[in-house]
Amino acid sequence: MKRDLEALENTSYDVLIVGGGIYGASIFYKLCKAGYKTALIDRGDFASGTSSNSLKILHGGLRYLQNLDIYKMRASIESRREILRYAPQLVEPLRCVIPTYGYGTYSNEVTRSALFLNDLLSSDKNQLVSPANHLGNGQVWKKEHWKMESGELYRKHHRGAMIWDDAILRDTERLVIQLILDGCSHGGSAGNYLELESVEPGELGTHRAHIYNRLDHTSLQIHSRVVINTAGTAILNRIEADNERKLLPRYWAKGINLITHCDYPYEFAIGLNQNSLVQNLKEARKKRFYFFVPWHGKLMIGTEYHLFDINEGSPEISEAEVDAFLESIREVYPELNVSRGCIEYVHKGILPINDNKYLRDTSKLPLLTRDLIIDHQKKGGKKGIFSVCGVKYTTAFYVANKMLKTIQSAHEPSAGASGNQSMDLNRAKPLDLDNLTSEHIEHLITHEMAMSLSDILLRRLNVSARGKIDEKWVEMAANALTKYYSWDTQTRELRIQEFWDECKSHHYKQRVEVPS
Repeated sequence: MKRDLEALENTSYDVLIVGGGIYGASIFYKLCKAGYKTALIDRGDFASGTSSNSLKILHGGLRYLQNLDIYKMRASIESRREILRYAPQLVEPLRCVIPTYGYGTYSNEVTRSALFLNDLLSSDKNQLVSPANHLGNGQVWKKEHWKMESGELYRKHHRGAMIWDDAILRDTERLVIQLILDGCSHGGSAGNYLELESVEPGELGTHRAHIYNRLDHTSLQIHSRVVINTAGTAILNRIEADNERKLLPRYWAKGINLITHCDYPYEFAIGLNQNSLVQNLKEARKKRFYFFVPWHGKLMIGTEYHLFDINEGSPEISEAEVDAFLESIREVYPELNVSRGCIEYVHKGILPINDNKYLRDTSKLPLLTRDLIIDHQKKGGKKGIFSVCGVKYTTAFYVANKMLKTIQSAHEPSAGASGNQSMDLNRAKPLDLDNLTSEHIEHLITHEMAMSLSDILLRRLNVSARGKIDEKWVEMAANALTKYYSWDTQTRELRIQEFWDECKSHHYKQRVEVPS
């Protein structure tokens, strides 16, 4: 995978994808494998936005049974299964638990029926999946079993617990990189730090995209028959200035997930809200669930949401928002004793809000629940331009398959595209940080398009899973980048400081002493 700007500018592509998160990468991989000459660009690094912010869970859509939304449930099941097949080395089963109580939605009787229906609708969940990653069927633990398993979490009004299997990703960023690597092995082209400035008509019904190279401040043009926007509302005015508010959600929420080193005694994930905590259900105020997820020996907690102005650029998380999140966690799980000192990393990303529901009641943040594929032409816009709005990490493959079918219905692959003649070869497990060498880092620079310390450490090596950053990794990465890009001493120190500044934006300052 090379950042070949000359090839990007001199090749006529079938499709240009703008946005290198999980949705853009999945569509890129699918199109390349199907034989479409495809280019992928991102204004920053790949997987540097919302795709790195999640609880890493690949949900099978169990919660959609509450509204009998079988479509969304099946989309989740099929996409989860495909990810389990595609990247078995990055995924493993995750047991999930929610205490049961009362005689309503979360009673033993209702949850037992829901789990039975879930198993019925997902009977093909393990089809062609590695046996090591097979997911079990759901069950309801009786009160005595839950009391024995739950320890400090047990409450007298609990009647038991509902148990089901989902899957968890060891490394969300690595999956995005793997998809792009495989897409390139099928003849695709990719480039990070390339920002879309505008799209205008080209020759013979094509589009001419004007691109700004953010690394050397030059410009280039990319020609394609189709443009797919997976980067959200922010770039719409560069594509459809007159149609901006008609295409994608106007309102967005920023999501916050914490990685902590709290003393969490369980091997399974637990979902809790105040109904799980208080015996008198009339006293419960907050009904939203927080999930507590073991990951790489740490504990992830999420998700908290706040209204976000999409025009602000990248979301920032304030000290007050972190404090409010901690207070909410203490309300639903006081025994965890979560505090500022427990935080090792704060993930942040943005998610679309259901505009109509939000405008009816602005005191709530109703997230959009269904992925969108929008044909701009059908909305009075340009022909051959699409926008994709994803709502959760899990369904990226499902949406990519739908996008592929949409392209196939209108366009044949151009002559000379390689298609699936090449095999998917990028199946290496994430690098072992304890045995990291300069050769490993040089490979990331030369073959995975890592251009900065953050690209290497936060997105290729995922050091946030370790909590505290070992300064030897920073030095090793800085040395490799200095050698490759011929940095002088001043540039090297500036790039190191930029890295620590990005760490601070994720509240790493709670655990890492930033060099002065």
